[in-house]
Amino acid sequence: MVWNECLKIQAKINELAFDTFKEHKGYEDFSMPLIPRISPQYLENRFVLLGQETNMWYGHISKIKETDSNSLSKLFLEDCYDSFCRDNAEKQRGAFWEFSRALYKKGVLSGFIVGPDNKLLSHCWMNLFCIEKCRFKNDVTGRPSQHPWLADAVMQLQKDLVFKIFELIKPRIILATTGHSNDAYLKKMALNVKDDEVDVLSVDQENVFGQTELAEFRIKDFNHPLYGVTIVRSYHPTFFTRQINRTRVLKEAKRKMETKNIPESKAVYYQKLIFRRLENV
Repeated sequence: MVWNECLKIQAKINELAFDTFKEHKGYEDFSMPLIPRISPQYLENRFVLLGQETNMWYGHISKIKETDSNSLSKLFLEDCYDSFCRDNAEKQRGAFWEFSRALYKKGVLSGFIVGPDNKLLSHCWMNLFCIEKCRFKNDVTGRPSQHPWLADAVMQLQKDLVFKIFELIKPRIILATTGHSNDAYLKKMALNVKDDEVDVLSVDQENVFGQTELAEFRIKDFNHPLYGVTIVRSYHPTFFTRQINRTRVLKEAKRKMETKNIPESKAVYYQKLIFRRLENV
């Protein structure tokens, strides 16, 4: 029964993706879109981890023209998303996946990051930018979050696909590790709200980190599909688990921690704030 529900949701997501990207004139050198798998474990956790963008996601978007919405399961999911998660989620190096595993180790999410039986990811991993223009791995000129012109190009093609997926999968929690510089895209394209339609609240009661660094978004309209969903926006794990300790930009946070006798590093304290907020949902 649960698996049938997953398949129904997945079929709708695949159709959305196909309809969104089948016309991609002028975008032939963009990557294939990252489209998530909805697993039975996700329906238990209802947790979405929203990243920024994918680094060279399995070839080019032109492959979409070789298939149709009914055949996307193999192209997007089995050969890409499922294969990557099955082989890498439990051991992939890098801050994003280390933090993803920590969500389970800390008890924020139940079960295992990959289901022991079906080998599917137990939460929903998505990205704010589903596609990117990147000719080779680590090509920094192809990162949407680094180049506004590229982000605008991606969103012109992607439109409100992320929000439409949210409508279908009905998350309980969204952790958007997209950074404050992407808030305009997050609100408009993923949450489908204007600035005055969402309250932005501080997560840190000690006020070491303000709303720019870590915030909770609460949608005001009770008729909105995401009303009542816990939405936390943070830095990307690559920054808040490592670089945050070294940056001079947040030297005021270090001063506040010393004044308040908070013994941890900025990285440890920041993660504690995230875990504490998500555990209380």
